[in-house]
Amino acid sequence: MQVIEAYSYVIRCGFEASLSHTSADVGYVHHVEGQIFWLPQEESDPDEWVEVGSFSALHLQCGSMIEDDVFEPREWAEQEDAELGEVGAAVFDEGGSWSEALLSLWEDIENFDVLVIRDLMLEEGHRGNGLSSRIIRRIIDTVGYPCGLVAVVPIPVSTHAMTRDEVKSVSAKLASRFEGMGFRQIPGSVVWALSLEHEAEKSVN
Repeated sequence: MQVIEAYSYVIRCGFEASLSHTSADVGYVHHVEGQIFWLPQEESDPDEWVEVGSFSALHLQCGSMIEDDVFEPREWAEQEDAELGEVGAAVFDEGGSWSEALLSLWEDIENFDVLVIRDLMLEEGHRGNGLSSRIIRRIIDTVGYPCGLVAVVPIPVSTHAMTRDEVKSVSAKLASRFEGMGFRQIPGSVVWALSLEHEAEKSVN
């Protein structure tokens, strides 16, 4: 269990290796799930932490996948669900290497591990003021830096009660938020990505 401090918010995240579908993905796909807690006052007792949200992500150890020739990450992602299929098709080519579209944004990313942010949910009273962006940044800083790339499909967590225009409007706002964090849209897709290798180079320079 890791605890991530985010201002007066704390994120607790657990890690669990995937055992789904086939034995081939064991050890290569890791589910990351966590809860977001809020402390009403700085000097409050730890028992007063209030859960105000949750998040989930996937850490794909694609470098090991390709090196061991165990299975092809794009095909695996497309079989999981539609959203992961979008990520797989945008990020990888059919041979498991980076796609041409991704490489048009960054010429070279040596680390093939990918963090896919799936969901981030905050209660109504804890949204706004850039809080979700700060929490996403803390998640990336803690569980993302074994990876070379972070990927996300910026759509609402639940769209059942939304019209098509509402989904489009919210998705555009989410995309703008990720763009403000340095993410770039992979050409020809709805997937946004962030190269952690190039971010690290920027901070050094």
